[in-house]
Amino acid sequence: MNIIRLVASVTFAATLSACVTTDYSVTQRGDFPEFRRSLSNTPYGYQIIPDPTGTAPVPVVERFEVQPGDCWHNKTWDDCPNDRERSELVQRGARYPENTEMWYGWYVYFPEDFPDINPTRPTFAQFHQAGAEPILMFLTNPEGYYGEVRDQEKPIQEISVTDENEEWRGKWLRIEVHAKWSHDKDGFIEIYRDGEKRGEYRGVTFEGEGIYFKYGIYRSGISRYIEALNKPEAPAQIVYFTGVKAGETREEIQLPVIEK
Repeated sequence: MNIIRLVASVTFAATLSACVTTDYSVTQRGDFPEFRRSLSNTPYGYQIIPDPTGTAPVPVVERFEVQPGDCWHNKTWDDCPNDRERSELVQRGARYPENTEMWYGWYVYFPEDFPDINPTRPTFAQFHQAGAEPILMFLTNPEGYYGEVRDQEKPIQEISVTDENEEWRGKWLRIEVHAKWSHDKDGFIEIYRDGEKRGEYRGVTFEGEGIYFKYGIYRSGISRYIEALNKPEAPAQIVYFTGVKAGETREEIQLPVIEK
């Protein structure tokens, strides 16, 4: 890395940590279209609330909660017989077509008492595809929070967001994704945490008919936890998000800020 790039990276990371906004709405999502709740109808499952942590970069956050048995259905799918529980928002309307290059960003907070439900694999953000499996998912395991690239023609590639032995609960994590959605080898996915590049994937990133974003809590294969630990149910989980935005440039996905 040359000196100019190093200074730019340090300056960008410092800007993220040194600023706060006084006027923000969670519906200010940049180039994202509207979102709707997905297969969840509980009143506590999704709420827009004042920041309960006291450390968010904005005064308002999105709260997601899944209690045991929180499954729902629509005209084409039913989570309940398919071993799933969730509270998610899903992007409505237009999908991102092939050869789209975009930046995406969000803040996520796992409470200090956030329970691990391994071997069930809970997902907390995903870039899904119409007509194909998700290309990128963000999950937790006992070690931390990580991205998982799922090119159907290659082994799954994991990109760690948190460090080994880091206490990642109880703090806001700033996540950024820079991606080009492509059927060809010029596709790429870059993942950043708090302004630092954590890893990248190069290759096919588009295998369906359009990319769309989902975030919240999605628990697939909940019976794995129940059977492995001989429990009657998996514990409830709560996660907070804020600053979810999409844009054509990295600058466009930043929050409106003022210096402290």
